[in-house]
Amino acid sequence: MCGMAREDLHFRLRIPEALKSQIEDAAAANNRSMTSEMISRLEKSFTSEKTIDQLWKRVEALEHEINKHKGELEDLTKKSNAFAQYFKTMYDYSQENPIRSARGPFKKEGGE
Repeated sequence: MCGMAREDLHFRLRIPEALKSQIEDAAAANNRSMTSEMISRLEKSFTSEKTIDQLWKRVEALEHEINKHKGELEDLTKKSNAFAQYFKTMYDYSQENPIRSARGPFKKEGGE
């Protein structure tokens, strides 16, 4: 924030009385003039816009990462389900064929 100089632009501004009162109160609380209070608030609004833009870009990047990991998680879930089904099949076979269970359900009898 810069101090006011003689060459700074002067112009008339129409604002609602309630807003003028808020500016007066804020200026008094911050120990500055109404002009300085308004300039400070305007400058902060432009800084906030840049910060919000940066935050949105970060949110978009994070959404991209989340979607990437969702796909990886879906792949791992499919593989995990396939393994679970395989082990369930092995367990069921061992319960139905206790003597032959050492060979497993997928080996040929009397062969390799």
